[in-house]
Amino acid sequence: MNIDKKEVEHIADLSRLKLSEAEKEKFSRELTVILAYIDKLKKLKVDAVFPWQEKSGHKTRIDDRQDFAGRENILKNAPKTSTNFIEVKGVFK
Repeated sequence: MNIDKKEVEHIADLSRLKLSEAEKEKFSRELTVILAYIDKLKKLKVDAVFPWQEKSGHKTRIDDRQDFAGRENILKNAPKTSTNFIEVKGVFK
């Protein structure tokens, strides 16, 4: 699939992005490459592979949960707390 400059402009418009002509050309090429790679992935036969199977032989690391268990330990490790809550920086203005 080929993504032309006009499609990039449409996507940028929907995303409310202002792109220069050079960026439009660049994203046109990059999106075309990405979609070509996705087409390759679609052709793979993965019916017999379950998502949770580990093929490399490495074991998944299990963290020691005792370090973070309990409300007191969580609050103790938080950078800033108020009463029984963790304070975070606001995301809305």
